[in-house]
Amino acid sequence: MTQRATIAQVAKRARVSQATVSRVLNHSDRVDPKMASRVNKAVEFLGYTPNRYARALAGASTGTVGLVFFDFLESLFHNPYWGNALNSLYSEMGRLNLQCHLIAQSNNIKVTKASYERSEYIKFLNSRHVDAFIVVGHPTKNQKLAFEQCEIPTVIWGQPVNSASKVTYIDTDNYAGAFLATQHLISIKRRKIAIITGRLDTQVREDRLKGYADALSQNGIKQNEKLIAEGDFTRESGRRAMKSLLERNLKVDAVFASNDEMAMGAIEILRERKIKIPSDVAVIGVDRSTSSGDQNFLSTLSVNYKEISSSIVEAANDLIAGKSVENRMFELVLHLRQST
Repeated sequence: MTQRATIAQVAKRARVSQATVSRVLNHSDRVDPKMASRVNKAVEFLGYTPNRYARALAGASTGTVGLVFFDFLESLFHNPYWGNALNSLYSEMGRLNLQCHLIAQSNNIKVTKASYERSEYIKFLNSRHVDAFIVVGHPTKNQKLAFEQCEIPTVIWGQPVNSASKVTYIDTDNYAGAFLATQHLISIKRRKIAIITGRLDTQVREDRLKGYADALSQNGIKQNEKLIAEGDFTRESGRRAMKSLLERNLKVDAVFASNDEMAMGAIEILRERKIKIPSDVAVIGVDRSTSSGDQNFLSTLSVNYKEISSSIVEAANDLIAGKSVENRMFELVLHLRQST
């Protein structure tokens, strides 16, 4: 990636002082319009974006965190997990007197390798008037790479793509959680264990699929690719996946779904087909985020929303203050209920 333009280069090209460039960027009315025009043209030509991180270290803090949510906004209303997660993050920001700027990003917005190398998305991130980003949802690998390369300190709820990345992440141990859930299903004598995965382009899908596969392998059970069904974390995708699994006539006796919404979608289909739960098919989900009527039925892996949100917001606050922050992984806890 090419080196970013500096304010000195903008000033040189526009034939003005750096102070004048600064005044133009801060929309001061004390600049001659002709000079301002030259500065704006130089900024556009050089692709200059202000270094917000440096401004924060210099004391020019906005007191605002950009909470970037990668999913459809309807997920906030239909998927209890995201409602719980964002509400918890918002509450923790309030506790630390941080303002929250919600930035919703649809997964239909593709950030290709070419576009982030041209820094188009990075420019967008660097131009936000925030001191830090907190990223939640299901960003693609290339979207995560953009956050790793932008100048604003970022905390990702989820692991980054690049293991050597300097971006801070806080996450649940999805591999260990999936291993634990699958191991439990094996312990109750299930052998035809299906998995309903999340979106193809997400790290959480890969981690949970590997935990599932390793648990099978370590117990001498050969993995059957036909027992893997794709979902997209919505209840409807869980219904579709369960229908597909049943149509394959594999005598499925257990299902591990990568979130509670897909697990409940699968359960709806099993009930419609008069298949008994858990005697015929046991089901485990992830998130402990089902509606109140299902909380005593579905076995699930859970995260402590308050604990992880507090850790994420405090990490962002420390980064804003110029402090070093360590990555953290939280264990998922298995809660056994009627579905197993």
